[in-house]
Amino acid sequence: MEIRNLKFTVIGGDNRQGYLAQSLAKDGISVTVNGLEKLGTLDKVKPVIETAQAVKNSDVVVLPVPASRDNVLVNAPHSYSPIYLTDIFAAAKPHQIILGGLLNKSLYEGTREKELKLIDYYEREELTVLNAIPTAEGALEIAMRETKKTIFKSNCLVVGYGRIGKVLSNMLKALGANVTATARKYSDLAWIKANGINGIFTDDILNYISQFDIIFNTVPHLVIGMRELLCCKEDVLIIDLASAPGGVDYNAASQCGIKTIHALSLPGKVAPESAAEIIKETLINIIKEIN
Repeated sequence: MEIRNLKFTVIGGDNRQGYLAQSLAKDGISVTVNGLEKLGTLDKVKPVIETAQAVKNSDVVVLPVPASRDNVLVNAPHSYSPIYLTDIFAAAKPHQIILGGLLNKSLYEGTREKELKLIDYYEREELTVLNAIPTAEGALEIAMRETKKTIFKSNCLVVGYGRIGKVLSNMLKALGANVTATARKYSDLAWIKANGINGIFTDDILNYISQFDIIFNTVPHLVIGMRELLCCKEDVLIIDLASAPGGVDYNAASQCGIKTIHALSLPGKVAPESAAEIIKETLINIIKEIN
């Protein structure tokens, strides 16, 4: 079936979901929204108050990133009322497509009876790679705002050389920073060096951490604890980009008087329109593969 002939319902989420709904509608797709009342009127998009009705009248349901923070309610900060995931699954038609980001594996249990096509679009490589761009730009914006120095000539440490680490390291280098990135594999360290960046093993952070003015963490488990924090500069800025609980001991950082910012969901905060376009392209790719 042609994508333009499908009916989409966009439920909950932050500003990205509003831009996503409008972008789909501009492409000639029928779009309804639920749980976005606080955003006001969205161009060419029909709001539906009842979640069950919105789901029943659609072919594709799009949940946000993350779809839920507790596996009970949809993540819906712009909704005046709570939206339950169970209500969505109960209202869905057999084999209906439900797309969401960072879906907990336990949610799939509630979809088997109707054989719903529940798909986590945040697992798609094309999304996570491109999503690293607004994340990195948001991290730079925080660094520029929260420090009294230029990025130029600052000594910056990027912990982890995954998607975000790669993009962020390149941006910092382009701004004239002295960049060091960490990795656990020899192959990743080789790529770091090939890109003209200093490289160290993640496990060796303690030996080098005293050198840095700004530290960006991308590793989603504890890598900067009390030992590391005690060796940091007094005026260091630590920006933690990893998903909760992050990679920094926040209690220890507070005790040490070190400014630490846990910067979550940056794409939705700093570039929601661009982030929505990335999500839209990914959704279209998924639906094409299903069809």
